Amino acid sequence: MVPVVSHLRSPLPINDDVMRLVLCELKDGSTLMRLRRVCHQMKGVVDDFSKARYNVDKMLRLFLGMTNVLDFRCLQAEVGAVFSGSSVIQFFEDNDWADDSDLDVYLYAGTAGLVGTFLMARAGYVYQGDDFASDFATEPATLGKHLYCSPYVRRVYKFAKDDLKIDLVVATESPIRTIVHVHSRPIINGVTWNRAFSCFAAASWSKHGMVPTESSPGAIAKYRERGFKLYDGRASLKYEYNDYLRTGYRFIGDPSTWLIDLDTTGITAPTTSEILQNNSFTVTARSVLSGGGVLKTTAYDVEEVFFTHYRLAAGYTLADFTSRFAGMVIHCLSQRLSLTHTALDISIVIGENGVEKRITCWDKLLRVACAAWSTGSCLVVTVDGETAKFLPLGGTVLTKNFL
Repeated sequence: MVPVVSHLRSPLPINDDVMRLVLCELKDGSTLMRLRRVCHQMKGVVDDFSKARYNVDKMLRLFLGMTNVLDFRCLQAEVGAVFSGSSVIQFFEDNDWADDSDLDVYLYAGTAGLVGTFLMARAGYVYQGDDFASDFATEPATLGKHLYCSPYVRRVYKFAKDDLKIDLVVATESPIRTIVHVHSRPIINGVTWNRAFSCFAAASWSKHGMVPTESSPGAIAKYRERGFKLYDGRASLKYEYNDYLRTGYRFIGDPSTWLIDLDTTGITAPTTSEILQNNSFTVTARSVLSGGGVLKTTAYDVEEVFFTHYRLAAGYTLADFTSRFAGMVIHCLSQRLSLTHTALDISIVIGENGVEKRITCWDKLLRVACAAWSTGSCLVVTVDGETAKFLPLGGTVLTKNFL
């Protein structure tokens, strides 16, 4: 079905109707990503089109009905939930699968009770466990007793209404960390309150491929039935797929990520509205040999650490070296401000000749520090007239008496 995008007005020297027809024919997210990078005007056109075409409300209406979607998205923003799984794949492909697709809601520990209560009281779902009150009060870990057998999943709560199913997946530390360690790559996708992201867009939507990293035959079989090719990193004879899984430092929102801004009309932004793009990880590759000793394919792994600090509103998934640099910056400034008992209010510059920014939020400071590390740039911070220079590859250089 061609999406309704009648409001699209292109600043480019091309007829608006022609532009709409061209965009509506593009089903591959990786193609939209490349088109978006052509120029600033094209970026705006693709973003406007994507916001109209990729409608998360449409996905949620199937599970919640017309009247509950906005309130559920407001609750999602409040608790930091992330949607993922087969329904999100349908969202990206603009398809409907007439099978057992369900909605997976990834949550921080301690928030499942709020979401579960909403599903039962507002949407008419029935809890599939033994006892709702006791299960949600203690939120015990049940590792290995569900399809999401993973050390990154603390507990799964199942709800059903007729043929509809919603799983609340409680993360061990954070929803994003759990999602980047799913049973196969590149099915690392999600929808937050304001953005949809696909970390391996070219592999997911151009090649429809998977590289399994854990033994989850039930989950993998489900995606194979839906047209995804299984490239086994241990035995596959297909190696052209490796070109689509970029290794090295990755962050959500980098050039290899398909990131879609969603319509957030009526939703109150949380205090840390940009926490999604604070997350990063490293993709590593291991050469895999066939029985005859000839290189055939590559196995992929995600490496990251869970980063948290009492100054931050949330915990984050960070690449190892990024976390060390960001931790150093936050620790030094936290110590500095503790001496004067003042709140965070600093000016900061990435690089020697960068644009000065004012930072009053610790989570925003984390994002800036990660950006400095990823570009190899120094971070120049000014607090009460005193300056510190943080060097990503050599520690810090501080002015006298800064600490």
